[in-house]
Amino acid sequence: MKRGEPAGRLHWPREGVAIRVPPRRLGTHVPGAAAGESASCEVIAFAGTHAEPARAVAWDALATALPRGTRVVLLVAAEDVSFTRADVPPLSGMRLREALPNLVEEQTVGDVAALHVALGQDEGQDAGGKRMLAVIDRHWLAAMQVDIVRAGHRVAAIVPESLAVPLADGAWSLAAVGASAKPGSAALLCAHLWLRSSAQQAIPLSDDASSAIATVGALARQATGGLRPRQLDLYATPSAKADAKLVSEAIASSLAVPLNDAGGDPFVEWLARRGHEGAYGAPVSMLAFDGGQGGRDVWARWRIAAALVLAILAVQIVGMQWQWAGLKREAGALRDEQNRSLTTAFPDTRVVLDAPLQMSRSLASLRASSGRSDPTDFSMMMAAAARIFAALPSNALRGADYDARTLRLRFAPGMASASDERERLIAQASQEGYVLRFESGTTQGANTAGESIASMKTKGGA
Repeated sequence: MKRGEPAGRLHWPREGVAIRVPPRRLGTHVPGAAAGESASCEVIAFAGTHAEPARAVAWDALATALPRGTRVVLLVAAEDVSFTRADVPPLSGMRLREALPNLVEEQTVGDVAALHVALGQDEGQDAGGKRMLAVIDRHWLAAMQVDIVRAGHRVAAIVPESLAVPLADGAWSLAAVGASAKPGSAALLCAHLWLRSSAQQAIPLSDDASSAIATVGALARQATGGLRPRQLDLYATPSAKADAKLVSEAIASSLAVPLNDAGGDPFVEWLARRGHEGAYGAPVSMLAFDGGQGGRDVWARWRIAAALVLAILAVQIVGMQWQWAGLKREAGALRDEQNRSLTTAFPDTRVVLDAPLQMSRSLASLRASSGRSDPTDFSMMMAAAARIFAALPSNALRGADYDARTLRLRFAPGMASASDERERLIAQASQEGYVLRFESGTTQGANTAGESIASMKTKGGA
């Protein structure tokens, strides 16, 4: 199957409600009926292999007749869908959607732009390379879906009712549905008789036995090999059983095959036997390209870009995790090295909590025990500052601030302002083991206007 083509059973729900839609010629209201009276439709609830008998419901009453949010399979009247075979070009996606109406232009009298064409599954060599196309009025198809959505339900699939008939291997299925009506209403679902000859082909038949035999005979002459039937299965509702029996016997006799009374209502049998899930070959989904397939077409266009984005995100996440693991190993190695340095320098250290802090405190203890002061102490820094700035007048210093092992000195305006003098002071501070920096500009406070500022730190704390 080419990309962008119908995906068969992907749309079919395992449980829901099948609604047999009134024919298009009846519209949503019956001519001549009472005001506000809508056409009748048949509702069949199904779940797994169980399907309830059909019940008549007014089309306009679907909002109250079914639980809100019900998944709906619409069975379009056989007379509203036509089938044809055509050579489909090797296109996909939007191009194939635009090309399909042109393939049925010669078989259509009206404007092809008003038609919705659904593409059937590839049947291989049995179909001579041609593909089945199901054609329906686009506006009528859209109107049905809008009515269902307005009623509060979800359209899961749209199927021609002529394909909603069980189809056994080597057999053709004859379906007969009698007229039904909502009690007390003139709105009828008319009787139908049709023949399903393959997974994706069905033809309507006349109630007249001779006309039906002629139509089936022509179809049988076109069939070759394994496509010719070995048995004729009859599915008929009770109201159509008697008339369908006569026509089916005549058709079976003309085909020289046995007639098998396979069951009752063809739609109930089809749902109960999982025909909606493709048990008899994936039927033509009228939702192809309109809504159901459109989302996959969008994904097909963007999936390469989405895959690249996901790949980039995956690589980035893996790379970040890899880098984080490397940094974590490096940080662990640095901590181990700090711990070894601490325990090597001070073997009496039993518990290592913060190696740099413990090292600093241990060094301070050693200096204190040897009678030496810490060069970062205020007293030591003030003594070093007195030696560094000894050449300045005694009244040059205006104040000193000590914070976070940094000594800030304020000098009177004009003191230590020359560049060559500052360079000399910086060099002398370096000999003392300190880093001296003069702040650019001067302070602007009311009491310190024009003062020069210098900061001192130990070389290890710069």
